[in-house]
Amino acid sequence: MNTKKVMVFGTPGSSKGDALKKICSKLVETVSMEYGTAVIENTKIHFFSPAEDEKFRFMQDVLSKNLDGALIFLDSCQNMTENQIKSMKSVMGEAPYVIFTNHENSTPTNLSTSEGVPVIYTDEDVSSRVDTGIKKLLNMMSQLNGGADYQTHCKT
Repeated sequence: MNTKKVMVFGTPGSSKGDALKKICSKLVETVSMEYGTAVIENTKIHFFSPAEDEKFRFMQDVLSKNLDGALIFLDSCQNMTENQIKSMKSVMGEAPYVIFTNHENSTPTNLSTSEGVPVIYTDEDVSSRVDTGIKKLLNMMSQLNGGADYQTHCKT
């Protein structure tokens, strides 16, 4: 079974926690991070979501070692600061990522300026749309590694 490591970022009100609860077979929540796993098409994905609180910022560096991809959840009604964006991108490095937004057509252009970054609207059906986004991320990671596409649903 393949194993992948994915960082999950989210602004307050972005439905990140709800999404993790729906896709992970078990979710462990601590003050400094959330951790969960899911199996998709013979790939075990470890999801790590560091707390946004400044005193836990060091966890982003710790958790980003050997990162395969990232998921970014945004509450589009709240403006992201330039520092938040820089922080996410510095932690992700060159890893592929997918953006989830809870308000259609309102993604910050300064985060999704790269060609081919999928932006998925999640307000109506978080579970199936996050499933779609994770499959897109796996396909992006697979293309970087020369592997096959993933086409099945998350197994929780």
